[in-house]
Amino acid sequence: MENTEFRMALLAKVASLYYDQNKTQQEISEITGIARPIISRMIAEARERSIVKINVQYPWTWQQMENDLISAFGLKSAIVMVTENESYTDILVGLGQLVAKYFNEILKDNMVIGISWGSALRHMINAMQPRMMNGTYVIQLIGATGLENNPTDGPLLAQLLSDRLNATCLHLHTPLVVESKIVRDALLQERSIKETLNRAGEADIALVGIGSIDPDLYSLKISGYITEEERQKMEDAGVAGDICGHHYSVNGELLNIDINDRTVGIDLPTLSKIDTVIAVAGDYRKGDAILGALRGKFINALVTDSITAKYLLDHA
Repeated sequence: MENTEFRMALLAKVASLYYDQNKTQQEISEITGIARPIISRMIAEARERSIVKINVQYPWTWQQMENDLISAFGLKSAIVMVTENESYTDILVGLGQLVAKYFNEILKDNMVIGISWGSALRHMINAMQPRMMNGTYVIQLIGATGLENNPTDGPLLAQLLSDRLNATCLHLHTPLVVESKIVRDALLQERSIKETLNRAGEADIALVGIGSIDPDLYSLKISGYITEEERQKMEDAGVAGDICGHHYSVNGELLNIDINDRTVGIDLPTLSKIDTVIAVAGDYRKGDAILGALRGKFINALVTDSITAKYLLDHA
């Protein structure tokens, strides 16, 4: 009896570290002293025994505004979270919860799912119930940010999502931005990277963040890839935002700028051919970046907040 109770307590501890505290399997192994393959089996057992319970109170949504966005931009779907004075972090948490709900509803066995990086997508994974999906693949769509222990990094999010779904994960094993176009083109011919990106092009669903070049929000600047001077030059060149590290104007034009020739990951023309491209982005400061993504037809499903949605509709 004691052994059974001890095992259940250990399963609960491992599950809590993984689902509540968002530790990776390797981190849990180091904390508990249990080998990583055993940790993986324990997480699966915790799922099967329903030890893990994730309770999410979904935010309010605005249906009329959702319908207006679908009509204005020809979207497959739109989800608008009602917001007033929430902080940027609170907005990201709410958007993550809503996209988790939508994603769970359209998810089926034997799918190929691509995922990029970003805080809202991390919150999405946190809000997801673990599932046992058959024949499912999760593909990392863009390279790594280059920062150690970045909780929103592409490789980490791909691994966490694949663990949530009991899916097979394919990584790119490359930085997001390299020194030159020559290096980028050479990397794209490396077998494992080429095969991963080819598989990404076959995805049924892509989960992406929309990036803004606002100084306070610009991920590549925060990650150290771009200096403030370089960011200012990009702004002067008409950059509104980015998806998967590729930058475009507010009109949806993919720009002929240096960083677009140095980004390793799925390209926007390929991304836009995926059946369901779900973009998660909120905050009025991302308004022009989201407009560019919508006008360029890079995405066809949008999860955003009501203040941002009003800005988009006012400029449709």
